[in-house]
Amino acid sequence: MKNIALPNYEQVEYILIGRGTDGSRGHVSSGVTIKNVSANYGSPGGQQLGRGPCLEAWGYFFIFDRITCGGAEIPFQPASGAAVRSGGTVTVTTPAANDFYLGQWVTYWGPTDGTFQGNFRITAATPTTVSWSQPGPNATTGGGYLYGDRSFGISLNQAGVDTVVTNLTFGSGGVRVNGGGNCGVVMENISGDAPFAWEPPAVEFTAGNAAGLCQASIKGAGTADEQGTNLMPAVVNWGSGSSVSVEAVGGALGGNINNVGTLPHADCSSSLGAQNRGQVGFFCGQVQGQDDAARRVFPPVAARFPNLVNSNPTQWSDNTTGFVPGSIGRGTLVTGLSAPDGTNGAASYIANRGSSFLMFYGQSGILNVGETWLGGAWVRFPQGGTQALTMGLVGWGYGSGAYCDGGSQNVYVYPYEGGDGQWFWVQVACTVWANPNGVGFGFGIYADATHHVQVYAPTLIHIPAGTLSGNEYSELLRNFAPNGPNAVAGDVSPLPSQRFGITSGTNKNPTLGYLTHNNTANRTYTFPNATGNVCVSGVSCGAIYSATYNTQTNCNVNSASPAACGSAPSGSVVVPATTKTYTINTSAVTANSRIHVWPITDNSGLSGSPTCTTPSRRPRHRQFLRMLCTKTCTKSRKAIQKLPVSR
Repeated sequence: MKNIALPNYEQVEYILIGRGTDGSRGHVSSGVTIKNVSANYGSPGGQQLGRGPCLEAWGYFFIFDRITCGGAEIPFQPASGAAVRSGGTVTVTTPAANDFYLGQWVTYWGPTDGTFQGNFRITAATPTTVSWSQPGPNATTGGGYLYGDRSFGISLNQAGVDTVVTNLTFGSGGVRVNGGGNCGVVMENISGDAPFAWEPPAVEFTAGNAAGLCQASIKGAGTADEQGTNLMPAVVNWGSGSSVSVEAVGGALGGNINNVGTLPHADCSSSLGAQNRGQVGFFCGQVQGQDDAARRVFPPVAARFPNLVNSNPTQWSDNTTGFVPGSIGRGTLVTGLSAPDGTNGAASYIANRGSSFLMFYGQSGILNVGETWLGGAWVRFPQGGTQALTMGLVGWGYGSGAYCDGGSQNVYVYPYEGGDGQWFWVQVACTVWANPNGVGFGFGIYADATHHVQVYAPTLIHIPAGTLSGNEYSELLRNFAPNGPNAVAGDVSPLPSQRFGITSGTNKNPTLGYLTHNNTANRTYTFPNATGNVCVSGVSCGAIYSATYNTQTNCNVNSASPAACGSAPSGSVVVPATTKTYTINTSAVTANSRIHVWPITDNSGLSGSPTCTTPSRRPRHRQFLRMLCTKTCTKSRKAIQKLPVSR
């Protein structure tokens, strides 16, 4: 079909492909080409029920080129309180008679209560009401725009929509893809001029594409002269299972979309970051999407929020009655495995039979509406059979009526590809939407009885409601990286299985010095404000053995008794050869002090460079004298050295 100008202002659907003579839908057709066709329903004042779409097609293998469609059906604007969610069903009363039908996909955009927004399949319809299923708490709202297929120039339907649409000009909505199965859609130059606030998108993919692996490419799409607030995106994809790539789109994007071009600056004002809207690509001069380059080098990370997961895998749990640290009974856990950073901090888990949920963290109780839980982990599947990282609100008899944003009670995320056994970083998030009865909250990964799941560095953070703006959360989501447990905001620490090494400060000595500890709690060590060799405050090292010793202050006396050593805890004194009793005054000695006295003949550093001789009677090796005095101690020696005092 080509070169046709259809009559203006008709209250009909102009071109129907796959419709029966009785008006029934779903009769699959294929191999249809339409070129150079125009139709016009009239100005907005003339847009009435039954007008639109200009072209409705059920089937596949279509080519539509140079189609013009003006003035399809106006979206409805529900009144305040006209939308009611009760018992998991939403019912909207339309302000005028509608022509929605059972099974049609309907979009509710911009209601006062944003939790009602979305794309849904109609479960019941009357001339004045329309209903669909949506999990969530009971609520009432209104406002926004409600529309279906009739508000578009072209409506594409059925399982295999292998279609090319080029050079479409519209005066309402552009192209709507209802899909439902495997499909491939290519669109180019989809444009319209619609000076109205209620204009539907230039291209919309409904949630009917969620399970269909629909692949779509759009180059050049948008609407001009939209007015008012709460404007709809130029391209929106409600289908989580479809892949929609766009380039050169004149307007904002909505839903799960890969943007390979740049967008107008208008989209940069969104209060919700691109990745948080399910979009990846180039936005506002930045690349948005998961990039593991920084995570893959495993640097020490500054904690923004504490990691709630115990880094010791033996403290995880697969208990079905609650999170019991260390309770592993439904599967086999093996620790000490090679991790992606080269350490041995990874663990492997496999279910004994059926499937099991390995929890890294869990709790039961009350969560606050609006707070966000963000979790991630390095995972690999050496035997294939990828499993989902999971965050759930329903467990152990808790969580009835509790929902994450979007109406889910359990959120699942799989690796982005099957892979060949490499490590993947996978993350999952839940913003609490409703929690009337408490939750059985769990964060972990599923495993079956035939495939091992390996895990490294699981991290879970809790973000209180109102802590971050939408775009700040999007940035955190994009750059989320694992950090060690017990690190609080601002702490920089390696992962628990890593060591922190310091260099010698010279290329002549390439060795490292490692900082490790055996603490049972977080502790602070303070370096004094001093140069040279310093002591660390708060460190108890016990007995010290070394060829040389250095302290902050040293006594150096070459005079008759008494030697004035002030507060020096160590040093050397010269005892005249004829002296049998020599007194050393130092405030470093206490009732519990032990002093190591040792004769020396080396006069290095001693005042006056005296000649030192070996005394006729030497003390036994490492002789310690229990000092009963607090300020003064005497000892008969020819030449003595007092080594560090331990208190």
